[in-house]
Amino acid sequence: MLKVARHAVDQAQAKKKFDYYRNEVTDLIGEIPNGLAALSGVFDTSHQLAAAASVVAPDDPVLRGAIKINAQAAAAMFTLSDQKVRGKPMSYSGPIGDSTVEIAGRAPNSSLGPTNYQVGLFSSLISRDHDANHRLCVIPPPSLRQGGVQADEYQYAWNAMLGRISRGENLDGAVDAITAASAPDQVTIASRNDVDETLWLARAAAAARAGNAAAVNDGLAKAIEAFRKIWETDPKRWRGWLSLGATAIACWAVDQGVAITVESEYMPRSLLRR
Repeated sequence: MLKVARHAVDQAQAKKKFDYYRNEVTDLIGEIPNGLAALSGVFDTSHQLAAAASVVAPDDPVLRGAIKINAQAAAAMFTLSDQKVRGKPMSYSGPIGDSTVEIAGRAPNSSLGPTNYQVGLFSSLISRDHDANHRLCVIPPPSLRQGGVQADEYQYAWNAMLGRISRGENLDGAVDAITAASAPDQVTIASRNDVDETLWLARAAAAARAGNAAAVNDGLAKAIEAFRKIWETDPKRWRGWLSLGATAIACWAVDQGVAITVESEYMPRSLLRR
């Protein structure tokens, strides 16, 4: 069995975030009708809550609930942003937590790029929220490029592969496209560890499609190791407490019938179960 230990985390800080954001998320959902700043807040705080829960309460249903809310908030944000970019009437109706949110005539002011889009897709795969996943997958790629955030080309190739994963399509050539776009002379923004994490996640996903359990687990372990390298020098950064990417690909692999033998606090096993 492969094991990748999480770097040292400030437990007190994680507990403080867990206690605060589990109430803050609910309050912000109630504020969405009054302003879209609350919608962006739900997206951010649900991510923070999930990261904190993975440290202090990895078996608590709050963890899974926070990830589902994150997926739903992402679906709302990117749907509205896409409508704005394309000059379409802006409207959204859908669930966020225990509420059904109705939004008309407004889009979030925050910049939305491929990284936040990946967070939403990862969360939808982990929570098996097919509605949020579908809403995200129908966002046209050009809309993401016009979201106001600069990104390396490999991020868009990875988004395209995640879309194919979500839609159940074949993954022929997907890893090659990411590899070509992540050559050193093609990457000007992301770190090499960021690139390596994505490449290993993509390889693990392709292996899951092929039913190669050994390659899936090897890829996940190497992706998590790259994730650790990114965040271990900054242990107070909450984004480094939970690997949504590795957890999402592991969940998808489980749904393809692949046994996950990698163990890591970055990837709570409670989330791998359907």
